[in-house]
Amino acid sequence: MTKDKEPKVSIPGHVEPQTQSNVQKLSQELNELTKQVQAEKKKGEMLAKAIKAASGKQYKPEKPIKELTLDELFEKKKSLEELREKLQGRVNEIEASSSLLLLSNQGA
Repeated sequence: MTKDKEPKVSIPGHVEPQTQSNVQKLSQELNELTKQVQAEKKKGEMLAKAIKAASGKQYKPEKPIKELTLDELFEKKKSLEELREKLQGRVNEIEASSSLLLLSNQGA
């Protein structure tokens, strides 16, 4: 399945109307979920680019790690821990949003 194409489910002509209706509903749900997954992938790619760009601006070592003082190493460690916390918070937000979207679509 390519990025821009939605999965297509063909329904044979000899299927009972009720079954056909159920298959159509499930097909529609599949298409909606596929769109949501693609949107989340795009968001993830954009987030990865933003992180890469931001980290490129924030972290430009003036000297190799081996040449940093103990204080400088602790400072780098602290900034990496803060970055990890921010990223984990963002991951949690994305997971919560995805869960809410799935739950809202299941109830519809």
